Amino acid sequence: MHIMEHLQNLNAVLYEIKLAGGTVSGMKLQLVQKGVELVRYWCTSDGQYPMQDKVNKINGWKTCHNLKDVQAFLGLCTYYCC
Repeated sequence: MHIMEHLQNLNAVLYEIKLAGGTVSGMKLQLVQKGVELVRYWCTSDGQYPMQDKVNKINGWKTCHNLKDVQAFLGLCTYYCC
């Protein structure tokens, strides 16, 4: 996609938001980014990747000593892999 086509698409999206009565915060709007953080992943044009802080948390998890520890660990892993 060429830059001009991308800008035209962006303009159309912003126009539709305006028509629907929505607003966009200039302070919060981030354009031309290498990637974006969505709920569980870092998404780029190359694909989606797990957030590094979550990977570090899983890799650094201490040995489970009881059922509650196991449930907490499995909860994090299940939430993050789905």
